[in-house]
Amino acid sequence: MDRMETQKIINKIKTFRQSFLVEKDTVDNWLNVLKDYDYKDVDEKLDEYFRESKNFGQYPDPYYLTKYLVKSNEKFSMNNITIKCSLCGEIVLQQEYEAHFDRCSSVDYVVRMYRKHYHRILSREELKKLPDDKFEEMYWKFCESLYKIIPDGLERRCLENAIRSHKGLPINYSINEITEQI
Repeated sequence: MDRMETQKIINKIKTFRQSFLVEKDTVDNWLNVLKDYDYKDVDEKLDEYFRESKNFGQYPDPYYLTKYLVKSNEKFSMNNITIKCSLCGEIVLQQEYEAHFDRCSSVDYVVRMYRKHYHRILSREELKKLPDDKFEEMYWKFCESLYKIIPDGLERRCLENAIRSHKGLPINYSINEITEQI
């Protein structure tokens, strides 16, 4: 927060608590406490304070308003948390991890199943480079061709359910029927 935002907070308190005393150093002292926080967060906390009936007629202090708030610079570092993918070892931003893992696990499945059933090795890197729409189209074509050649059992039933679900069709095997195969 800057000086103007701190002044806005103090003015808001003064509006709701007309007897709130603002001295010569009030803005400076409040700014020393509030400077590391976002105005929006402090303002929301102040609104909560005013809504709480037990606070009627009482004055908030800057330490109360910042309690449990995340400092501005810590918010930035929280957005940069990275996770190491357990499949490929790539370091990925937390907010991108779910999409990365979905794609990575699909690539891994195609590579493993292609090697197992077609006895050829595919490049993970080349599959990862494909645009999402091209990869998805290729992935489901591969799943359908794989379905035709694998023997009946757990793998085939799971694959059939996945293909039918992707097409918007009801699945053929319940979780109980699939777990019986395990």
